[in-house]
Amino acid sequence: MGFHCSIDGIPEVQNANRPFLGGSPSSPLIERNVRKILAYRPSVTARATITPASASVLRESALYLESLGFRAMTFRVAVNCRWTERDFATARQEYAKLAGLYVDRLVENKPLDIQEFREGLQALHAPRRAYKRPCGAGCGIVMIDARGDIWPCHRFGPHLAGGQFRLGKLGESFNDRLREVFQSYDVFEEGRKSCDGCPAAQICRRWCYVECASCTGSIYTPSETYCTFIKIIYEQVIRINDCLKYRHGNLLSTLLK
Repeated sequence: MGFHCSIDGIPEVQNANRPFLGGSPSSPLIERNVRKILAYRPSVTARATITPASASVLRESALYLESLGFRAMTFRVAVNCRWTERDFATARQEYAKLAGLYVDRLVENKPLDIQEFREGLQALHAPRRAYKRPCGAGCGIVMIDARGDIWPCHRFGPHLAGGQFRLGKLGESFNDRLREVFQSYDVFEEGRKSCDGCPAAQICRRWCYVECASCTGSIYTPSETYCTFIKIIYEQVIRINDCLKYRHGNLLSTLLK
């Protein structure tokens, strides 16, 4: 069973994004308890959501998460926010700083597993078809709600498309025809027309079906914001790859294993 912690970064960001029900800050409680979690599960991933308001402190947030004891982290963009060109420029600068931190920690033998960079490097050196699906929804994961209804993942539910993605119910058989929507989907075959020519296509795979549906109306069509961020990440993956290849080839070989 996997485990990750939703924590969006420095206290100012965490408290703005994830306050308690009454509005009080959540970061003090997290700081007290996260070390207990990491004592049992050192490899727990810190999952941070990036918004236009927090994009300017990406590297600072990574350092903060590191100070709490996290060695693995991932930064996911909130695609349904209103991102401006200025916000994208800020994010691009911060991702460059984050890439620098990633390389520095590798060289210092204190690696941070920043998921976007590690997976991007692996995808860069893998066959294009190494990743078939954008995520495990309906295949490797499901969500069972309090009524016993089964959904492709925790983000699906009755609120999305009138509940048409319900896969079944405890005690009943699966809707195998609907499950094939996820099981047989091939992100590269289906996206060939729209994605061919995109330099970031080889590392692009982790978009969210639900976010796609909310932004574009189709679970298979990512938003422009998502595509912009994948290109930003791709730029830094190339930069990291070149740096490691020509200066620290042994580190790159270790990562690719």
